[in-house]
Amino acid sequence: MEQILLEQDFQMTGCTSNECAVEVGQLLGVTTIVAGSIGRVGLTFTIDVRTIDVESGRITGSLKRDFRGEIDGLLDIMTDLANELAGTAMAVPAPSEPVPRVATMAVESRPPGAVILLDGDAIGFTPLDEAEIEPGRPHNLTLSLSGYEQLDTIFIAQAGQNYQWNVSLKQLTNWLSIQGDAGSRVIIDGQYYGKLPMDRVLLPTGEHNLFIRKPEYYTYRDKVLIQQEQEAAVNFSLRKKPKLPALAFSTVIPGSGQLYQGHTGKGLLFLIGVVGVAYYAYDCQSEFIEDYDLFKTRRTEYRDADELDDIEAAKILMEESYNIMKDSEQLRDVMFGVLGGAWFINIVDVTF
Repeated sequence: MEQILLEQDFQMTGCTSNECAVEVGQLLGVTTIVAGSIGRVGLTFTIDVRTIDVESGRITGSLKRDFRGEIDGLLDIMTDLANELAGTAMAVPAPSEPVPRVATMAVESRPPGAVILLDGDAIGFTPLDEAEIEPGRPHNLTLSLSGYEQLDTIFIAQAGQNYQWNVSLKQLTNWLSIQGDAGSRVIIDGQYYGKLPMDRVLLPTGEHNLFIRKPEYYTYRDKVLIQQEQEAAVNFSLRKKPKLPALAFSTVIPGSGQLYQGHTGKGLLFLIGVVGVAYYAYDCQSEFIEDYDLFKTRRTEYRDADELDDIEAAKILMEESYNIMKDSEQLRDVMFGVLGGAWFINIVDVTF
């Protein structure tokens, strides 16, 4: 009982009122508690004791005795009082309904999956819907999850009560410092943290996937173990990619060499731009072919005309179709020129 009160940081000094006695009884998980006082005037001792029902707070029994003599003579008096009080307490009417003999509890945690230990024994994982616990005595509840601080608490369960535990576990963290090529992009567990040089990073304890990327260099990959109270450090030197594969890629597919080198934005710009120009140039070529076929048709009609009026009309149509064909041809040539220029610029860019 003393251990329980110390764990609850309860001071018994000055606890003389009924309310204080009830509070002690609730902490200890008992139904009845004895309180009282011993006074002395000269060689006369006055003993005043009472039994208090913890649930209702009312006095169920009271005894008073006077004794004159040496203090060790109080031992017999105290024994008699204890017997009388026990009889008085047992004479308290029983409740109309039977008192439940067990208590229950439910446990949740954020995040879930923590191991639940009750008095050192594993009883499951969070979330736990219901578990029976013995009332009237102290219990030690422990939640343990890798990467999080262990939670420990002591409590006393009241019979028939259901206790709901809903806790947030504190994540264990520590520092990671990274040294290497300036301008490198740091990615940890898929999350971008910035470019070097940078301050050390606060990470949860455990293993993490580290990626360090820089255009025109091979990606640096590593697994980093973060331990509590131990700062981790990574030192690296990136290896440069050769130019020849990038040149070969961009010669075949514009922009692919830039993508290979890690210039994602530039590579996509060349790729989408060249594909768009090529599509439009192909469309201009198709339109030129249609206009050229129409011109050939009109030219044949002009050559086959016999009457003067028919010849003049066919000539006008032939000349119109010829002009349209030449405009289509000119636009096609411009677009193919633009396509070739973009392709050439793409090769020059990836080379230099």
